Amino acid sequence: MDNTTEAETDFSEVDFRSMISAVLNHEYRFCRFDRADQRGSHCIYLRHDVDISPVMAMRLGVIEHEIGICANFFFQLNAETYSGLARSTIAIIEELRALGHCVGLHVDENLVTPEEGPVRRTLDWFNDCVTPIDPAISFHRPTRSVLKKDFAAFANAYGSTFFDPDRYFSDSRRNGVFR
Repeated sequence: MDNTTEAETDFSEVDFRSMISAVLNHEYRFCRFDRADQRGSHCIYLRHDVDISPVMAMRLGVIEHEIGICANFFFQLNAETYSGLARSTIAIIEELRALGHCVGLHVDENLVTPEEGPVRRTLDWFNDCVTPIDPAISFHRPTRSVLKKDFAAFANAYGSTFFDPDRYFSDSRRNGVFR
């Protein structure tokens, strides 16, 4: 039985804005996975793995743009709740990129072998045949084999530069939504 109360699980747009403001007040900056020049101390990689709702991802992207920060969005090709190839999803990808966010693929290891060649070809195919995206990926439900694994052709959100279990925070598998 889940012992959390509704008050503990509610997370509003106001809460999100407040959290971002607190981070900015501590002189952190928000960085993109695909830009090596942005790495370093006081850098936060705000990552949105789009598992459920491209529409909500767009809403977050607009809020972040209004605040003046960039984030990282990763879309699945084989999501259970949306089509990564639907015109509506493609329009969201394009708009998020136009707002200055990094947009890459959320790669399922069951669909694409987690080796540089197959992943790079998938990114290239999406760029050439669907719409431009950035050279960055996040693995969906990553196995240990991709944690701290670096690739030359694209950034891995779980690569050694970014992933440190002692400094990694996630809201995975939570169902919080803006009220």
